[in-house]
Amino acid sequence: AIAAILLLSILLLIFRDSFRSERSKKIFRYVFAAFIALQQASIYIWYTVSGEWSVEVTLPLQLCDLSLFLSIAVLLTKRRLLFELLYYWGVGGAAQAILTPSIGDYTFPHFVFYQFFISHGVILLSCIYMIAVEKLRPSPRSVLRTFLITNLYALMIFPFNHFAGANYLFLNRKPMDG
Repeated sequence: AIAAILLLSILLLIFRDSFRSERSKKIFRYVFAAFIALQQASIYIWYTVSGEWSVEVTLPLQLCDLSLFLSIAVLLTKRRLLFELLYYWGVGGAAQAILTPSIGDYTFPHFVFYQFFISHGVILLSCIYMIAVEKLRPSPRSVLRTFLITNLYALMIFPFNHFAGANYLFLNRKPMDG
């Protein structure tokens, strides 16, 4: 899975000049955003159908979940603030998740295994695309902005975790299967 993500990242960099026209860039961004939305919807459908859905674990509150939604938003709008959040949350969070996956008993070849690596891989690919093709870059102030937004978000999630018995953002304890 890691090799596939790395290969796709390298291919995106190699073929970045293939996106010459604004029309081809827009088509790619919209198709990629739709793919991300569909693959993310698939995990929530699976959670529901399999009876695995729970407030404690499956709400889209982790930074990588938010990064998937940011990926869609950035691909559709090219908004700088959204890109900056995606850049720091996505590259840092998705790369860490790929290297140290927290998927419990759902190992290869389970659907959750594939969905986990695809969802985290598309976050990285979205960032690479926006940097290499659309030429977006984080600004000097983006580190501080992202730091403040992240900590404000964590301040909201921490009490939710306490009352829901959850562990979003892994604020209350380290992952059980990590």
